[in-house]
Amino acid sequence: MVAQLTVSVVEDHDLLREATVSMLQENGFHAVGWESAEAIPSSLSSAQPTLYIVDVNLPGESGLELARRLRLAQPGAGIVMVTARSDIPDRVEGYSSGADAYLIKPVEPEELLAVVRSLQARMFPVQAVNEWLLERATLKFKSSDAAFVHLTHPEVSLLAGLAQAVDHTLSREDDALHLNLTLEDKYKASMNVRLSQLRRKLRSAGVIEPSIKSLRNRGLRLCFKLTVR
Repeated sequence: MVAQLTVSVVEDHDLLREATVSMLQENGFHAVGWESAEAIPSSLSSAQPTLYIVDVNLPGESGLELARRLRLAQPGAGIVMVTARSDIPDRVEGYSSGADAYLIKPVEPEELLAVVRSLQARMFPVQAVNEWLLERATLKFKSSDAAFVHLTHPEVSLLAGLAQAVDHTLSREDDALHLNLTLEDKYKASMNVRLSQLRRKLRSAGVIEPSIKSLRNRGLRLCFKLTVR
């Protein structure tokens, strides 16, 4: 089974940390937040693979110090530094500390997503499993190496709809109908909960994230090849 990427957001500003984690999760990533370098569990620090989004001005151990420590412990990890410091010496210090990317606050979500996806492509240069099968009758989602997970009827309906749609994209209204939700729920927490559960199942089967991407003002797009039977 394919190892899965964890995106750790290390940011002491609560609202910004929560918004960043939520944005990443909505776009199919397994993301967690930590308010300081010291809050990161040692078990996570030694796990592979992980991508870190690190604020430079952290309380206690600074983002620069954390980046140095992470780079030594996890040479293959992705490290994105975010800061209001835009001077060239500050950027140089960030890269010297081990950063793969150095972004200036405020960071637009689209730019952060592009950087995360670029680093993910570097960390996973080849999709180890690229053939996926959805069996309507058995409610099974299967990979070519025989790994599978059981899905609910609404989850099967949504995946089948996405797989068969033009550009593998459905509107929020169609997404809600496939998930047996009302149209009033298309932008509410119930939709996000259903999507989070489905993405977690796909991730457990080995699909590399993002498996299902949220498109602003459009709906959802399936991001991997799927055969429906």
